[in-house]
Amino acid sequence: MKLFNITEIAETVNEGQVIAYPTETVWGLGASIYNQKAIEKIFTVKGRSSTQALSVLVRDVEMAKTLIMLNQKEKILLRAFWPGPISFIFPALDKGLASSLGSSDGTLCLRCSHHDWIKRFILLVDDPIVSTSANKSGKAPAASVDDLSWLPEDIKIADWQPDSKPIRSLPSTILKTQGINSIKVIRKGAWPIDKLTPLVKKLDYELIKS
Repeated sequence: MKLFNITEIAETVNEGQVIAYPTETVWGLGASIYNQKAIEKIFTVKGRSSTQALSVLVRDVEMAKTLIMLNQKEKILLRAFWPGPISFIFPALDKGLASSLGSSDGTLCLRCSHHDWIKRFILLVDDPIVSTSANKSGKAPAASVDDLSWLPEDIKIADWQPDSKPIRSLPSTILKTQGINSIKVIRKGAWPIDKLTPLVKKLDYELIKS
């Protein structure tokens, strides 16, 4: 299995190709959100239905603001939890873009990673990046580079290995604001709900558990 350095991986994305990369949770598959051919390839490689929306990796709240509708309170919410293993769902500014990523309700699911590799990588790419776990649909997400041997050879894999303990095997926790005072848990994940509840309350939100 050939691995590629961070500059080569960033160039691959900027050229419109699909990559495999590490995050603080599980390994992901990525491509520019504006390259429809690459997005379609991700759906095909995963065997994932095109009606199952893909998430988006952003550099920071400022980049998020170019993609989704945010009020002032929601900006504070994102800055409180990002970067970190939490994804948030918000209405998209461009419904067509949301649809191309598999969203049927005009929303986008965004995350901002605190993984050291990602923080360097996101500065080298031109666009926000599709973020979805690197696995066949219905199978366990890849927790290490050894779990990526099934990928087609034309998908470049980042040359990264953890210094000590492996990355978390759980995907990110997904939240969605409900009005101005409540947040719904869409998916439980790497950030435990019992630890999330008091933090959300401090920001004047009620956490609604699924």
